[in-house]
Amino acid sequence: MEDQTKIEIGISKTRIFDSPNSPGDTLFTGDSILGNLREIINQGNSCFEEDRHIVKRIHQWLNSESLDPEKLFVELEKEKDADPSNIYCLAFLVRWEIGTAQDPGNAFKWYEIAADRGDLQAENELGGCYQEGIGCPQNSEKAFFHYSNAAKGGNVFGQTNVGSCYFYGVGTNKDHAEAVRWFQKGAQAGESFSQSFLGDAYLRGKGIRRDARKAIYWYKCASQQEACFDIGSSTSFYSLGFCYQAGFGTQLDVHAAIKVYRKLIQMNYDESLDCLATIFKSNH
Repeated sequence: MEDQTKIEIGISKTRIFDSPNSPGDTLFTGDSILGNLREIINQGNSCFEEDRHIVKRIHQWLNSESLDPEKLFVELEKEKDADPSNIYCLAFLVRWEIGTAQDPGNAFKWYEIAADRGDLQAENELGGCYQEGIGCPQNSEKAFFHYSNAAKGGNVFGQTNVGSCYFYGVGTNKDHAEAVRWFQKGAQAGESFSQSFLGDAYLRGKGIRRDARKAIYWYKCASQQEACFDIGSSTSFYSLGFCYQAGFGTQLDVHAAIKVYRKLIQMNYDESLDCLATIFKSNH
């Protein structure tokens, strides 16, 4: 192995070794490439990207570096105990058929193992599996249990999800005030879904005293995260446009509403087309 050629890739210093015995064959060494994989997944989670966008970025990265996804999966499985988040990443690859066959039941198993070892994101994902019946029987009470564990541990996505459970009565009794308490935690941490939900609560006076100005504030906070392409920021853009259009919590400003709705069209949020049509129809 002494005559392998080392290639440094980018600032992350990912190392790829091409074996002279098998030209073009890539060996994944240590924590380098796996670290890049963890970074892509964690970065996506940090701004609550939808999984499909994370999957797309993983494939783009694999293609750009000419990496074999099956070998990546094999190496990750070998190194599953080397880093606590490797098991979570393993579950992610299994769930979304990256380098291996899609197997919801197996993904669920890896999420369980990761959660048992203290991975709060895996704990949150277990809640999602139970809520949707992914790899396990659907069980809203167990979903609430795992969301609660993640939330109490400080996982911002768990905080948003447990807030949603309280708001809609999923796995627990409806409690709008308790929902707002969890949304406030998530919102203050910068999570766009919590910010959007909190804006809705203030606008409608559910679980908290109605305050249209605070609703506008939280809608604006969430809408600033549109770069993440998540539903939370899109929904907040839509609500913000509606507030401008109707004059809720701010001065009526049709031009600002139009600007927001046009931004939504760029984000493929088609509901804004009807709003724009209404504005243009009323002004002609």
